[in-house]
Amino acid sequence: MAHRAKKHAQRSRPVGGAAAGAPRGDAPNARRQPAAPTNAPSAITSPEQGATTANKITPTTETPISAVHAGATSEEAAPTEAPPNDGASGAFWRNWRNWSNRRLFSVGAVAIGVVIVLSLLLHGLLTPAVAAPPSLHATPQPPDPLIGHYAPNTDMLDLSNNPVTLASLKGKIVVLNFWYAACEPCRYEMPALEKAYLKYRSQGVVVLGVDMVDSAQTASSYVHSLGVTYPIALDVNLHTVQTYKVFATPTTFFIDRQGVIRYKSLGALNTTTLNTDLTALLNQN
Repeated sequence: MAHRAKKHAQRSRPVGGAAAGAPRGDAPNARRQPAAPTNAPSAITSPEQGATTANKITPTTETPISAVHAGATSEEAAPTEAPPNDGASGAFWRNWRNWSNRRLFSVGAVAIGVVIVLSLLLHGLLTPAVAAPPSLHATPQPPDPLIGHYAPNTDMLDLSNNPVTLASLKGKIVVLNFWYAACEPCRYEMPALEKAYLKYRSQGVVVLGVDMVDSAQTASSYVHSLGVTYPIALDVNLHTVQTYKVFATPTTFFIDRQGVIRYKSLGALNTTTLNTDLTALLNQN
């Protein structure tokens, strides 16, 4: 009996060293595991792996001290501008900028003024003085197509092929006008010349239109279409043009009764100029 009781006790001992008096509801083969610490890594599968994971340090975003010092140095080196509402310092910077802008504007204005003054001085130095025209009573100079000189004599032909000389008109006031049919300014001034001729011819004024290039037929048709009645002469072989050194049309010479050139006009004449110059020559003693 004692041997059977001992054998029965060995069979009834809990497997795995469970303490006596354990509840019967526990499974005979269940083993209690110690509760895992709450802070233990849940992904650990072995002590070695746990040690490796525990030794890992999560990297931080802290900026190295050297980088902080470098950034501070660069910010200090860069020029700073006071914020708009920075009290007395901001007002100082605003006043300084305003003063700088006014100073730049003043310097620019002075520079522009200096350039204008220098330009005017240079223009005055380079512009030749305009000589006053010779007096109507000045002693005439030798024949030359210049004011104050005797008018050079020249031979021409009228529209009927008759000779015309300038010397034959001495004792009259002559308006010697160079033109041709294709000259637009010449066409513009012809009515004024015709009006002056009709007004002053009774007082000894002659308007002589010298056609430089056109034939007698062309010139005659042209002046007839414009109602021109003052004498027209043809310059044969441009002899008169060369003698009077005419380089542009229209060109007009005003010759007094003594045969002296008193006025010269380049470009189209108007009634006012004609009346002024002819009146002065008519009043000449």
